Amino acid sequence: GADFIVIPCNTAHFWLSELRENLSIPIIDMVEETARAISTGFPHFHKVGLIATTGTIKSKVYHQVFERMGWEVITPKETGQAIVMKVIYGEEGIKTGELEKPKAKIIKVARELLGMGAEIIVAGCTEVSLVLRKEDLSIPVVDPTEILARTAVKEATNLPRRRGKL
Repeated sequence: GADFIVIPCNTAHFWLSELRENLSIPIIDMVEETARAISTGFPHFHKVGLIATTGTIKSKVYHQVFERMGWEVITPKETGQAIVMKVIYGEEGIKTGELEKPKAKIIKVARELLGMGAEIIVAGCTEVSLVLRKEDLSIPVVDPTEILARTAVKEATNLPRRRGKL
């Protein structure tokens, strides 16, 4: 059996509490790990721009954790959010394998968030993190998928010690 579960989908974290109630195996919380990474790496930032699907934003999975940390969550205005959804799911969207055209549009939305006061951007969708990079903006970009992967590797590396095998 597995020693822990990793869910690399931001939106799916809406059901994390329910999953934990019904499973005995630990589940790494991508949103909590992202908050931990921000508070450790960028302790003076309090305005977080979030680029994510409408489902992730409406479910408030990031809002609940970030607001508990005392951070303001800044999301795109309606037109910007429509661009995000089209860039992910549209005919020339990231899910089709297209990366160049979506990249420019996501950067535009990220700059909109910067203009609204964001001090850091969270690429809160697996597809967004495929096109938005740290070097694309003048403010930090945080990739929850990368944070989750690093956390999973660290957990897996520590398993033998916890089992008393090292």
